[in-house]
Amino acid sequence: MSNVTRLLIGFDKDCQLEAKKYIKTFIDKKEHKLIDSVQHPNLLWITPKGESYVNDDLEIVFEQIKYVRESFFVVIEKAEKLNEHGSNKLLKTNEEPPSGYQFILTTKEPALLLPTVRSRCIEIYLEEKQKLNLTNSLEQLLLETQSNQFNAYKLTQLEKSITNEEIYQAVYNLIKKEPKLYPKLKYYMENNIMPGSTKIALKTIYASLLEL
Repeated sequence: MSNVTRLLIGFDKDCQLEAKKYIKTFIDKKEHKLIDSVQHPNLLWITPKGESYVNDDLEIVFEQIKYVRESFFVVIEKAEKLNEHGSNKLLKTNEEPPSGYQFILTTKEPALLLPTVRSRCIEIYLEEKQKLNLTNSLEQLLLETQSNQFNAYKLTQLEKSITNEEIYQAVYNLIKKEPKLYPKLKYYMENNIMPGSTKIALKTIYASLLEL
């Protein structure tokens, strides 16, 4: 059994189906329904309970891997919602899963994962890369900011690879969906914010959105 962590990159439903399909190749056919319902005794499927993972969400993983098993699967869904602490705790486990264990991470926003986490995985794109672009990731972060869920860690990860064109497109998309935000973002949309500096552009946008 392969012992390398798989990172499935695609939309949530597609990742769920692909993960189950992969696990079934190791499971007797008569037990496939237990995989579909996430009830199989050798499967641990974790999903964030809220907008992001909290530290306690992953403790069950580290409890499970204390046991010696012939075949056990751990699926961590929506891995982009891992915080920095959780990501770092998983690094060693992702790099060298215990014998008999397979880890599968899923995400539709790979740019928001810690680079060291991605480097320890086999990346499997279920959609064309351009459909899972940085514009979508930023747009989601902007929406979260409006719900008082500002995430500086994810913003820092994103600013390393996004372009000014992608930033503008994300803001434009957001304003089309939420026209009431235009007064806050008017300065960014109507001014050329330091060409070439994505970091300053992002900070300008977030400062505007965080205004009371």
